[in-house]
Formats: sequence, C-alpha cells, structure tokens
Amino acid sequence: VQDWISRKLLVPSDAGYTLKPGASIELPADLGAVWSDRVERVLTDLGEDDVRSTELAATLGQEIHPDEWDALCRLAGVHPSPDLTVHLTRIGFVTQLDDKNAEGGWIFAHAMLREAIEQYAETHGRRQSHHEMCLALLRSQGQFDQRIPRHLCSAGQLLAALKPFRHLVHIHLASGDHRAAAAVLLDWRTTLKKLGDNNRS
Repeated sequence: VQDWISRKLLVPSDAGYTLKPGASIELPADLGAVWSDRVERVLTDLGEDDVRSTELAATLGQEIHPDEWDALCRLAGVHPSPDLTVHLTRIGFVTQLDDKNAEGGWIFAHAMLREAIEQYAETHGRRQSHHEMCLALLRSQGQFDQRIPRHLCSAGQLLAALKPFRHLVHIHLASGDHRAAAAVLLDWRTTLKKLGDNNRS
C-alpha cells in the first residue's frame, strides 16, 4: 500500500483511500517482488554515482556508518550526491539512527529492501566487484572483521572463505554466543557444499 501511495495510485475518498481513476495495478507474486519493483523505479531515476553508492551501502550491510561508507565510495571511485541519504530517507528506504542528522549513521528500512538493491547490482553486473571492494576496505583496517567471510562468498572466493568462517565460529564460542556460532557453522557447511557441487560440475 505504501508503494501505491508513493506512486500516487491512491486518492482519498469518503470511504478511505481508493484507486485513482484509470489506474491499474497488478499484485506482485510476493514481497520480494514489491521491493524489487520499487528499487528498480527509484534507482532508475538516480545518477550513476548515486546508484552505485546506494548499491555499495547495501553491500556493506543493514546498518551503515557514514565514515565507512564514505571510505568505500572513495575506494570505488564514486561520489554520492550530498543529499543522497536525505533523499533515501524521504522515500522510506532508510532510517536515520540519529534523528537530527545522518552523522550517526542509518539503517535500511527492511532486509528485503537491501537484498533487492544487491540483486539490482547483480543484474547490472556489479555485485561481485562491490563485494571485492568491501573486502579490500575491511582488510586495509589490519584486523579481522566478522563480515569478511560473507564478502568472500559473494565475491566468488568460496575456498578462501572457509578459514575465516572457522575463525568466526571460534570467536563466537569463546564469547559464549552459541547461537551465532551455530549460524556461522551452517554458513561454513553451505559453502563446503557449494564447493563440492562446483567441483562435480
């Protein structure tokens, strides 16, 4: 419904909101399709650097810290518009973690939205390179980052991801977070299975 409102397909009436005269809508197959359609419309209207900057943010994760995002954009050679985060906030794509400004960071409105943006990057042949850029940035920090295994997998470096996955399992076990350790162990096993399937093919 929010998507229909943003597209000005609904108008107020005595009984509430009704479909605008002459407008036609087609219900999507699932929520993923709703987000994908909306991402397609929004990103198509942005400049190239703003599109890639938004994709890079989605590649980083659900919660974005401005300094890290700025460093990633510089590494990728893209320059987001000064008001990009304001625009993304206004259309409901992100929520500011600090109500006063974007200096405190921001978070994507929904995990499926972030995934739809990553899929948009995949469709345009940029997803793997985005993950490679994230890897380069995280490795430049000189210490292990828990996001490294995920970026390795998404960059197609499955074998290289196995050791970091095991290291992450040990980190979670040492801290007593057995649920997180189990989740990472599942990712490790899934990666092993993909490697086996690739070798058989």
